[in-house]
Amino acid sequence: MNFLTSLSVFYVAAFVLTYCIATFKNIRIPKTPLYALTAVFILALSVIAFFTKPYEGDDLTFYYELLGDMRQNGLMWTLKDSIYASDVVINLYYYLIARTGVFQLLPAVSVAIIYTLFFSMLYQIQDRYQTPSYSLLFFFFVHFSFLFFRWTLSGIRNYLAFALFAYALMREFVLHKRGPLNWVLYLMATFTHFSLAFFLVIRLLCVRPIYDFLRRFKYVLAGWGILSGVLARLLVLVPIGIIQKIGSKITDYFLFMQFDMRKVLLRFVLFLVLLLMYGLLHKYHKSAMAGKERYYQFLEIAMLLILGSIFIPLLFGRCVGFLLFMAYPLFADYFSSAEKRSRYLIFALLAVPSLVMAVIQVIDALNYWAFYL
Repeated sequence: MNFLTSLSVFYVAAFVLTYCIATFKNIRIPKTPLYALTAVFILALSVIAFFTKPYEGDDLTFYYELLGDMRQNGLMWTLKDSIYASDVVINLYYYLIARTGVFQLLPAVSVAIIYTLFFSMLYQIQDRYQTPSYSLLFFFFVHFSFLFFRWTLSGIRNYLAFALFAYALMREFVLHKRGPLNWVLYLMATFTHFSLAFFLVIRLLCVRPIYDFLRRFKYVLAGWGILSGVLARLLVLVPIGIIQKIGSKITDYFLFMQFDMRKVLLRFVLFLVLLLMYGLLHKYHKSAMAGKERYYQFLEIAMLLILGSIFIPLLFGRCVGFLLFMAYPLFADYFSSAEKRSRYLIFALLAVPSLVMAVIQVIDALNYWAFYL
């Protein structure tokens, strides 16, 4: 580890400690110093990402090889033959990084974009609704426990797409900022990682006339996973090549099981607790949702569809990951409105799996994390 990386690690630790102390002592850091400290924090994370050395089998290793191919073969090859040719946004983004010849900029710039969007939306929400600082600190703890930084800088496409889509969603439904920029961001996210089409469909279902019709049958949405599995089996039997291929792809998605089951179970526990938080908030503290009704409509549909995806671990894991980018309003509203006993219960239910996941993630990272000198 070189001096710059060591200095960045030290600053990250100092920032986290300072934020924790300020929260526990109920000290509200003024906006300008907080933004400045956070900007340096993000810069420090980018430096760490820049000097992170990928291991064999790491996604980052594959991305560096892809950047080499893009640099060698040029723009036309990138547009036509790249593995991400259909994901237009990420494809062009990778190509621009490839043209610099400094491939380590890929994780560094990506981390800067992801966390700039992430902290920006959270601080704007906190400033607009004056949410309690401890709810934001706890949300950070849960977020970073399940979406550990080492894997964020490796799984670049997922997290860039999550950050873009979540930022657009918060901007539209929580901060109430209108305009075409929201849809530009939704589409950028979708063409960064096409799995975000799942959430783009949910956004379309939140259009008022569609939602008013859908709400009568909303609980049927939880069964979509089983129905799609049956449909996939039927498509495979159709004697038409393209239809069989679609059925085969869906079946492969269901059967993909190369996972650490400890993490799958912990994500499932996390999802159940988030579902419980939403249910309690909706039943007993509905007034806390005022001004964010459309956000909660999106969250409700998303949770029902995610519940239906529990038989598809790959999709379920990605969906829970996205929830951890867009669930802060739920945390803030629940912890600011629920009675003390309920808050402690949810805190305990979330803290235990988050702490276990953090330990697993740190141990995994120590086995793989290395730095360029």
